[in-house]
Amino acid sequence: MDWVSHVDNKLQYREYVCPVDANESLDDLICLYTNKKSKRVGYAGKKLKKIFLDLPCVEQRKVGLALLSGGLTDSEWVCKRLDNYKESFDKEWKINWHPCYEKAVEECWNKYHGMYCGKLLIQFLPEDIVRKHIDELTTDKDFYFYLSRRFVNTSWFKLDIEKLKSCTYINAYLSVMIKTNDGISEEEARLLLYQWIAYIAVTYAKGTNAHTNENIFYSYKSKRMRVINAWGLDTALYYLLCMNHHKVVAEFLEWDNNIFNQFYDVYRDSELGTTEIVCEDFTDTIIDNFPSDLRYLLSLNEEYYLYILTPGQPFTIPRFRNTGSNKKEEDIPKYIPRSNVKENNTIVYSSQKTISKDSYERMVDSNPTLKNLIEQLNLSPTNLNEERRE
Repeated sequence: MDWVSHVDNKLQYREYVCPVDANESLDDLICLYTNKKSKRVGYAGKKLKKIFLDLPCVEQRKVGLALLSGGLTDSEWVCKRLDNYKESFDKEWKINWHPCYEKAVEECWNKYHGMYCGKLLIQFLPEDIVRKHIDELTTDKDFYFYLSRRFVNTSWFKLDIEKLKSCTYINAYLSVMIKTNDGISEEEARLLLYQWIAYIAVTYAKGTNAHTNENIFYSYKSKRMRVINAWGLDTALYYLLCMNHHKVVAEFLEWDNNIFNQFYDVYRDSELGTTEIVCEDFTDTIIDNFPSDLRYLLSLNEEYYLYILTPGQPFTIPRFRNTGSNKKEEDIPKYIPRSNVKENNTIVYSSQKTISKDSYERMVDSNPTLKNLIEQLNLSPTNLNEERRE
């Protein structure tokens, strides 16, 4: 039996032995990497990538240009890290891009047509260069959001709204549409909000595709369950308020408040203090009270379609799965009737319903997040009726 003592290993005296790479300089590594006959390209590439993000700006650019001269794997690696990124919520956005990369990035695109290279080209290269490659870029739906985001208000770019929907999740779609003159209709605004909740309720909260153990509707700050707590939903409401869809937001908040009251009529505070809140019970309350005209959104055809990436990223329109079958997308419905979808239409809100200013203000006051958002944007419900029309 072999005996090993890590403590003894630490206590033993050791003489200094100079490492083989002790005298390697940054220029030496770049030379080894760019000289394809050095037989040490892979060795140098690993070391350059390891130190890239920690280098001062000038040295970082020297390494970045070297890696962009490499193969597809290394060039895509560096393109990904030249884009805007944020390591965590408490850190500032970091941009490693510099105009010195323009020629190298365009050459990489011509050679490899890599995904990260294409995104970088759209994000930072001059408009005339992007337009030179526009036919190649628009054929790939992965790039269409980035093209729309940058060029939506230019005269030469014609926004294809259906194509944008097919490659975005809801907040990404709204972030582009808010820049257009017409925005989106009231009916579509309402549809997207309930679509978001339906996808979460069926795909995540009901456990059929539980990628997270967290309670999506629970706020650790308020210690309450609310529809409004769904991840990323506050951003969607922000975009809709900026597009003056005050009535849609007000009605949605009223629905959220009814869900909240109905759920907590069953789960009293005394019970909540001693028992775990079950997300499925809250989701059942949502489903029981889902608007009658939108209940079809609860009947997902998950065998053939993807509806959501994460709880904060529901797709703008469902995406057809590549199942290997011979069936065509146009022949397969996105929503199918299911026996387990309840038909209790306790609360119904149609798109024709109006709401009073007082009711709107009560709903906003009941949700501090939306109230702060409206105050910051200096918005007001000027398009609401002073009296409710029943």
